[in-house]
Amino acid sequence: MICVPIVATTNRQARADMKKAAAIADLVELRLDYLEEPPEVEMLLDDRPLPVIVTNRPVREGGLWEEDETRRVAHLREAISLGAEYVDIEHDAVGRLRDRLGTRVIISYHNWGETPDDLHEIARMLVGAGGDIIKIATLAKRVCDNFRLCQLASTTGVATIVVGMGPCGTPSRILAGKFGSYMTFGALSREFASAPGQITASQLVNVYNYRSINKDTRVYGLIGMPVGHSVSPRMHNAAYRACSINAVYVPFEVDDFDAFTRGCRSLEPAGFSVTIPHKEAAFRLATQVDPVSRDIGAINTLRLNDDHTWQGTNTDCRAAVDSVKHAMGASSLSGMRVLLLGAGGAGRALAYGFASEGAAVTIANRTNERSQALAAEVGCNVVKWADRTEADYDILANATSLGMYPAVDVTPYPREALRPGRMVFDTVYNPRLTRLLEEARAEDCPVVDGLEMLVRQAAGQFSFWFDREAPLEVMRRAAVAGLDEFA
Repeated sequence: MICVPIVATTNRQARADMKKAAAIADLVELRLDYLEEPPEVEMLLDDRPLPVIVTNRPVREGGLWEEDETRRVAHLREAISLGAEYVDIEHDAVGRLRDRLGTRVIISYHNWGETPDDLHEIARMLVGAGGDIIKIATLAKRVCDNFRLCQLASTTGVATIVVGMGPCGTPSRILAGKFGSYMTFGALSREFASAPGQITASQLVNVYNYRSINKDTRVYGLIGMPVGHSVSPRMHNAAYRACSINAVYVPFEVDDFDAFTRGCRSLEPAGFSVTIPHKEAAFRLATQVDPVSRDIGAINTLRLNDDHTWQGTNTDCRAAVDSVKHAMGASSLSGMRVLLLGAGGAGRALAYGFASEGAAVTIANRTNERSQALAAEVGCNVVKWADRTEADYDILANATSLGMYPAVDVTPYPREALRPGRMVFDTVYNPRLTRLLEEARAEDCPVVDGLEMLVRQAAGQFSFWFDREAPLEVMRRAAVAGLDEFA
């Protein structure tokens, strides 16, 4: 079930928000502690459009109620007398409810500082308090905290809600249905979240296909740091929906790659996309890689084999080449002169990709030693960063992060040095029209934006995981929608 918290400051607005939530939620949580006027519980519950949880959270548990404890509990008792489907109360106050009539009582525990080690002991304490449902909401300080919360949900012997708060806790909200959490919480809109890291109910349904998630759903996802800007969840989940695949793609904000890959086995993962800064670590993890990926020394895709070993590949390489060929209407890039800006992970993939097509590649990087090392591996030329405008080219390819949001006014190549009619390709996709591409268009240069490469590398991952052709147009539309929403 999806529950939308109602965090309005007036009774009238709370009533209106309940009606809005009815379009997407299974139930709502009336947060009486958010009201800046006395709660009108009878008015709020009268002719309600969907079931409600009535909550009046005190400050000590992270809520806003600062007044008398007796009055706080009295509002919950009134909700019970009026037939509320649920009330949520803290474990140390549940004894004050007295008669519960037909209302189900959620006994909750909140920890805004960490996800403690003694989760099972906390769960036993809540169960012992005698409620119908227990709820444990803790701050996820690292992504592995999600694994312990998800595992807990099915082990308590009673209906259990688990929530990882904060940006690192997002996976626990998305995967609640797979691991048996009684419900998950989704905000009515971004500005009305009741806890940090709470995504919207609309995202749960329309991006993550939450209604379709069950215990058999296969888990894929994005490993990176950061991942909040990524549109990959939109692309992959749209593809699963279009192809009727029982899978979900989840963003994982990972600072410790090794700890993540050890701990994630409890999620029963099937595969991962890998982005900055973990592509080389993923290469070391994989026991099987294809020859091109081995040459590059970095991968962006992992698949878990039946024998529990990891297999990897790099779809960036093919995606970059195909994006440029598609834009040029060319079947080959043989003989083309490519000026490649950047020798990092993306630069390595592009250098190998263009070289494999028979293009003459020249690399410019802000650290010249790195350019020389990559050029020696690939067999191409080097120009110093300060001299990059002196190198002639047919294709200018930016594989640096220069121009990426939020530094949108930066460009890796000066406008006055652009050559009219020559192709300009930027791997940056946020913003879609970078300053480099905007200035290139003004100089009559054909351009390829990073979105095309992003979509094609995602399509390559889909094919690697499912051994079938990816719905490319579905993924492209989803990526565009995601960037539009971000903007």
